[in-house]
Amino acid sequence: MLRIEPGTWAPSRRKKRPSMILRSQLLVLAFLLTGCSSCHVASYYKPTPDSRKYVQTYAQLPGYAGLKLGDQASAMIAFCGDKYLPAPGSAVQLCMSVELANNSTMRFLDGRIQLTAGAMKPAMVEIASIEYEVWCNVQAGTRICSSSEESPVEGPRTKRPGMTARVDRYVFEPLLAFRGANDTLHEGAMFGQRLSGTRRYLVKTAPIAIGKETPIVVVFPDVLIDGQAVELPHLEFQAVTEEVCRMLPLA
Repeated sequence: MLRIEPGTWAPSRRKKRPSMILRSQLLVLAFLLTGCSSCHVASYYKPTPDSRKYVQTYAQLPGYAGLKLGDQASAMIAFCGDKYLPAPGSAVQLCMSVELANNSTMRFLDGRIQLTAGAMKPAMVEIASIEYEVWCNVQAGTRICSSSEESPVEGPRTKRPGMTARVDRYVFEPLLAFRGANDTLHEGAMFGQRLSGTRRYLVKTAPIAIGKETPIVVVFPDVLIDGQAVELPHLEFQAVTEEVCRMLPLA
């Protein structure tokens, strides 16, 4: 993706080889490949910038919040569901796309995230899974992959079908430590901006119905990055109805 500090999502410069993990609603940055935009009125959960500037929001990425996780990692967070920008009141998941520097390690210290909607009592939602994907192809008899096929997980991982035969998708439990890796799907440059060149891990909670009361305050568990505990800032989302614009690919 375009490297937007401290964001972690970006489309690949290889337009015909997009990262398969981008198929989730969380990773709509794939549409930032052109200057053509589409605008419409939508109801969605909008992140609120914080006064200390730990949280970054983006005009052309409505619904998404960016966080810097220490010096070696960053994340993009949004509510996700069956469609882009799920409507308030629907059953949703909280999704986080995490990038780690090559060979850095990360582990969640708790498998639950706390959500508080308006005056309601806090609700705890389980982190359902963490997953990543590797794109591979055989060229002249040699298997070439976008990143290492060696397991980055300190524990078991399960191989699941990807969107195509060339994609291997791996899922593992949320409390297992995992390691960052270089990824050629996200390297190089686009429009003068450097792409990150690192693998993205998609963290998803179990679905939860949180109603329409806002603000929704999200409290993440601490994470361990390269052996150091990192406290994530709280996020706040408001239910809004407004015109949103996002970039669309040209035909």
